[in-house]
Amino acid sequence: MLKLTLAGFATSIILVVAGESSAGPGGPSVPTDSVGAYVAANGQFLMRNTNDTGIADLKFPFGPSNATPLIGDWDGDASGISTIGVYLAASREFLLRNSNSVGNSDAGRFAYGPSGAMPVVGDWDGNGTTTVGVYRTDTQEFLLRNSNTAGNHDVPRFAFGPSGAVPISGDWDGVNGDSIGVYDATAGEFFLRNSNDAGNSDAGRFKFGPTASIPIVGDWDDDGMDEIGVYNPGTGQYYLDNMIPASGSADTKFPWGPIPATALAGNWDGLP
Repeated sequence: MLKLTLAGFATSIILVVAGESSAGPGGPSVPTDSVGAYVAANGQFLMRNTNDTGIADLKFPFGPSNATPLIGDWDGDASGISTIGVYLAASREFLLRNSNSVGNSDAGRFAYGPSGAMPVVGDWDGNGTTTVGVYRTDTQEFLLRNSNTAGNHDVPRFAFGPSGAVPISGDWDGVNGDSIGVYDATAGEFFLRNSNDAGNSDAGRFKFGPTASIPIVGDWDDDGMDEIGVYNPGTGQYYLDNMIPASGSADTKFPWGPIPATALAGNWDGLP
């Protein structure tokens, strides 16, 4: 899910959020997320249905090369499947697709946000559909929108987290959809918030994994809440944790995918 510096890892952003994760503990079974990878050089997506080593269960290109990959449930349908998108920084365009296959941007193609911002996606209003947003690196402000169309931000803009961090989002408490967070790659530290407004890290502030990693977010254990992970771009190693705040060591650790690549996570098959 992201980048270390705006210049050095311009395509290493993946904000993994799926509307299906809001059922909450004790609620109906929700899909479990697993890893994937995006190869910027050829715009190729690779996805695996389990969190372990092995071949890709899905592999296909989408969008122009050297884009920023995105994952979400753009249509909020009953399948709970996470599908792909990309963000084109030069034109500020989001290209979203409702299936994990070759094809056009059937879930929307539109420009949103100021130049120089970073994309972030999530279910901001808790309706089960993932929509877009951007994070301004100069002011640490989030601008979130409740539909996948051009327009103004629907959520009042707000700043969160330290400078130099990168945005993430997830359903940290299992209620009311997704909220924001940031990851400070230099310190390997996560800052998570349970509401989309300014304030403290009420969902957790903690360090996890090796520094200079790329963060990813997903529901790894089928409990209706999102947890965090990191991906080491130098080794291709994933580190996933099943708790917020994360424990000192990873609950799951494995290498997967080509190097170099951008880490992804989502529910690709709609299964728990």
